[in-house]
Amino acid sequence: MRRYGLEVACAALICLPGVAEAAAPAQVKAAAPVAATVTRYRTDIEGAPGKDVLNLMKATSQLLALKDKPPATIAALRRRIADDEQRFREVLESQGYYDAKLESSLSAEGDEIQVKVAVTPGERFMVTGLELRLDRDVPGADVLSDKSYDIPLKELLSKPARADDVIRAENDAIAVLRDHGFPFARRGDRETDVNHEAHEIRVVLPVKLGPRAVFGEALFAGLDKVQEGHMKRSVPWTPGTLFNFTRLEELRRTFVDSGLFASVKVTPADTPDIPDGAPLDVDVVLAESAPRSITIGGNYARDQGFGGTLGWTHRNLLGGGEKLDLTLDATQIEQTAGATFDKPNFLRRNQSLKLSLGAKHSDTDAFQGWSGTSTAGLERKLGTDWIVGGGVSIDISDLTQNGISNQSYLAGLPVTVVRTPGIATRSIATYFIDQTEGWRLTASATPYIGAYKGRTAFLRTEAEGDYYLPLDERQWTVLAARLKAGTIVGSGIGHIPVDKRFYAGGGGSLRGFGYQLVSPMDGDGTPLGGRGLLESSLEMRFRVMDSIGVVPFIDAGGVSPSPVPGKDTRFAIGAGIGVRYYTGVGPLRVDFAMPVNPRPGIDKGFQFYLSFGQAF
Repeated sequence: MRRYGLEVACAALICLPGVAEAAAPAQVKAAAPVAATVTRYRTDIEGAPGKDVLNLMKATSQLLALKDKPPATIAALRRRIADDEQRFREVLESQGYYDAKLESSLSAEGDEIQVKVAVTPGERFMVTGLELRLDRDVPGADVLSDKSYDIPLKELLSKPARADDVIRAENDAIAVLRDHGFPFARRGDRETDVNHEAHEIRVVLPVKLGPRAVFGEALFAGLDKVQEGHMKRSVPWTPGTLFNFTRLEELRRTFVDSGLFASVKVTPADTPDIPDGAPLDVDVVLAESAPRSITIGGNYARDQGFGGTLGWTHRNLLGGGEKLDLTLDATQIEQTAGATFDKPNFLRRNQSLKLSLGAKHSDTDAFQGWSGTSTAGLERKLGTDWIVGGGVSIDISDLTQNGISNQSYLAGLPVTVVRTPGIATRSIATYFIDQTEGWRLTASATPYIGAYKGRTAFLRTEAEGDYYLPLDERQWTVLAARLKAGTIVGSGIGHIPVDKRFYAGGGGSLRGFGYQLVSPMDGDGTPLGGRGLLESSLEMRFRVMDSIGVVPFIDAGGVSPSPVPGKDTRFAIGAGIGVRYYTGVGPLRVDFAMPVNPRPGIDKGFQFYLSFGQAF
């Protein structure tokens, strides 16, 4: 049993150097006579234990990085090989192979020298002990008495001794201490015991706890036009409660997502010598950004023609972080104007007042005319993942279908639920542009009552779930899936305004089919809309280089005259391929799609879409 130190290796690799016997100077064998000078060489690495380890070895290799700059002499090449052997040992140790052996050889093939590095990894070492050694005990500290900080450490026991896993577990354990009243907990010098006979490793990490603190006040610096009262209402702690480091990141994220600030720094006040139980203030240093911005965008779809978006935003309208958005969104067949007002921290933290007003002109195959809507409601963030909202709405319309014009006047009580991991309300739109892992849900239910061809009342519900599975560490290959469903109950199709019915087809729905054309139709080919909706999409997103991606996809779904799609539903299937050009703010999307089961005389042979952001 021997004792060694655990350090951070060069080349940004975390490893456990020194646990194997000190390496002797590299002895490079010559399989055949080689010239004294080098004009070019080739490097092969054989026997690495797995593709991931091989890739790490290649990433640290100077033989490979400098292959276009060969050394002048064989002696210099041997020195380069010896340096690489040391790097390779560090990589292998960082992955738990502490008894690995390396053997290098040279051979000549014409004027090219072949460098071969053979790896014998040996048995992988396992973690049999991982603990924190605290420098003191603090009576009454629950986190110390129940040792909840041990949980991330125990999860690593009997697993391969990968250095980054060890350090991650240590960091998680220290984070537990910092979230339970010890904001200044710091690591000491790690002690590592390695048993080469049993292929085991034990790690002890000394930790200096520092004082046990409770929250004090949040102290703001850098405010100009944003009111301090608004900032204080965003603080997620009450003075006197146990200090929790995670709350600092929660506050920082809230301010970053608001768009009010160019930079945000949230740190405990630099007073690590306070006595146990004393209040600890938090310094919040901010730099305000310009409150106003303009956005301009464009798009094209074969079924809707050219389109564009123009938006104006004020993120601090009244000094309390109030946000006003004015938007114009137009294609050749639909034009929309809207205004939304968001008052954050309304009546309580993490609750917003939402007001909106919108108007739309439509000239589609399904209907033509004007409609308008206004809503007022509250939206509340629950934890880090969920947002719920509710309110009231007024909808009016004057729309014509098949030459028959009808007006509608509806009052509604919309309820919404959104789930998407780790974001604040104001960053939802941005986050949806290019998600690569996890899942999200958006759902709404609105009971309506009013007048349309006489009195009417119905309930319209809609839900969409999206799932993203990365298939590699860089998230350059992502399987993306979408499922959307909707239903309307309470009235027959004739007593539901045409713009409240379900339609499918188009770039954001079923690609390959025209806009709103996946729908029950009358004898003249006019989409009538339906009461049941089902849509699904599957994409395989391949990012082939930093800025270019390829996306084969298939979409399927249908709209039914009954509330639940079934035997009365014609399901449409579209397939195609897309290209993504990745910019600094998201991907530019180009999709080409064809209907797999087209309807003669209705569906075109293909559809083409150009827009910003992923399809879902």
